[in-house]
Amino acid sequence: GGMQLNLLVDLILASLLPVGAISWLYYADRVAQLPLGIVGIALGTALLPRLSAAEANDRRDDVIKALDEAIIFAGFFVLPAMISLIILAGPIIEGLFLYGEFTIDDAAMAALALSAYAAGLPGFVLVKILQPAFYAVGQPGTVLKISIMTIVINITGSLILMPLFGHVGLALATSLSGLIAGVVMAVLLRRRRRLGGNCIGMMGRICLATMIMASFLVVFANFGSGLRHFMPAAFWLAGQVIFGGATFLAAAFFLKAIPA
Repeated sequence: GGMQLNLLVDLILASLLPVGAISWLYYADRVAQLPLGIVGIALGTALLPRLSAAEANDRRDDVIKALDEAIIFAGFFVLPAMISLIILAGPIIEGLFLYGEFTIDDAAMAALALSAYAAGLPGFVLVKILQPAFYAVGQPGTVLKISIMTIVINITGSLILMPLFGHVGLALATSLSGLIAGVVMAVLLRRRRRLGGNCIGMMGRICLATMIMASFLVVFANFGSGLRHFMPAAFWLAGQVIFGGATFLAAAFFLKAIPA
């Protein structure tokens, strides 16, 4: 609920900006929500009964193992998704929404917001994964306090960044609040010996595979920019997605970064 309230705050403050800001944020958020819903929310839902059973039987090692596996699995999908959304923000928005009254200028503005929202994806997904660990031990109040904290951070950050970066500042403040919430939850669980470090090595390899994918995407976008004007935006987007996905899978396979 914290993320939805943060989006509501963004839309309210965006009403003070030039016409179009609310739409730019809305369309960007719809795209950014896709990996969060597919990966983060699904994992969080599946984790709760497993963590609850482990806590009920005092199997701390099972809790640590479950969270490590969930973080690795989520990282395998979310990290490349985050980088792809940042690099391909323009083609994504143009391929999906550039028609009717939605102009190329609107697409450019929405793409900036999408890049800002995407930067916070790891934090938002981490929150969805770690929240069940608090519910499993009967501490929903901790989750509530962290959610309130994120809303305060978002409002404060929005008021600071909005005058500097406009609607992009609102998206950046939301991403910052999500990243801080994820870090706070991870620190609390680490102190309570519910979060191990076995996922660090695997996450490092996933990050490296993601960097390789990002490099190839940038090169592909620069050298293939001439072709962009001779095909529909949706086709150009599909080509980049296929190329980027294939590059990441190949790099992950070579680096042994594919979760078992």
